[in-house]
Amino acid sequence: MGLVVGEKLYVANVGDSEAIVCRGDTALPLTTIHNPSKNSDETVRVQSVGGRLYNNRLGHPHLNVRFFNIGISRAIGDLMYKSPGYTQNKVSGLTADPDVSVTELGEDDKFLLLACDGVWDVFTHKEAVKFVLERLKETNDPQMICNSLVEESLARRSMDNITVCLVLFSM
Repeated sequence: MGLVVGEKLYVANVGDSEAIVCRGDTALPLTTIHNPSKNSDETVRVQSVGGRLYNNRLGHPHLNVRFFNIGISRAIGDLMYKSPGYTQNKVSGLTADPDVSVTELGEDDKFLLLACDGVWDVFTHKEAVKFVLERLKETNDPQMICNSLVEESLARRSMDNITVCLVLFSM
């Protein structure tokens, strides 16, 4: 989620979403990845509260972790890993607490791109910025650019859900 107040951009994320700002022609990451296989800090956080990991995935605190595990360590949903009724009052380590970043926006900032791992599994931040900048030469329609990014993610064989939001700043 992103919010612009004056010249400041606030971004909060949980789970498999990531946000970047295009500054000049460079990707400026604004979020933290909440996936134990990609972020060792999340592994430490989960284990420090008593959570279990299985193959770098968050394991269910009560059920067999071989069959009940998820790839993220922060999520808004996934009640099965949070509710005492499902966890037998055991802690899983899954939280909805977001990471929040604050970025001062400037003249060189062109857009904010928010997307989930269906995009980031097949695009680097640099590639995504290049892709959007190329489409901006053709159109200033964020919806058309988002549709193109989704289509290209599918063409690159993304195997996860694909969600994209593009916010253009004054250019």
